[in-house]
Amino acid sequence: MSQTPTTEAENSSYSVTREFDAPVEAVWAAWTEPAAFAQVFNAVPESVVLDVRPGGEYRADIKTPTGEVHSISGGYVEVVEHRRLVETMGAAPGAGLEPQSMTFEFADLGDGRTRLTVHQVCDSPKTAKISRQGTEYLLESCATYLAGA
Repeated sequence: MSQTPTTEAENSSYSVTREFDAPVEAVWAAWTEPAAFAQVFNAVPESVVLDVRPGGEYRADIKTPTGEVHSISGGYVEVVEHRRLVETMGAAPGAGLEPQSMTFEFADLGDGRTRLTVHQVCDSPKTAKISRQGTEYLLESCATYLAGA
């Protein structure tokens, strides 16, 4: 597996690419099937709701490495099975933040390998840095999940 993150600080965006020793169907499932999503995201299993279709919504209660629980939610803008997901991410009420979007590009590399590229445009370089760290953590969690699947 390789990881080649890049950050474009001047426009508050980042892209992270990771290759997995797993078929594209398994990587896709880690982001779109509730049981797999719960494991990758360290979510409370019964809190995970994924309506993976354009216009559908998602939500889950995520446990951080420090034990805190945070609710996440958003919607699906574009869904191309095994190839592309575009999601919006909701901000906590009263946080004063606009919903942000993330794009996930899945590439079948053959021989049971997959490349996943995540791109997000954020509202500030600081938010991009924090979001990138979270994305890198999730991609590492996904690799661990896929290795045991």
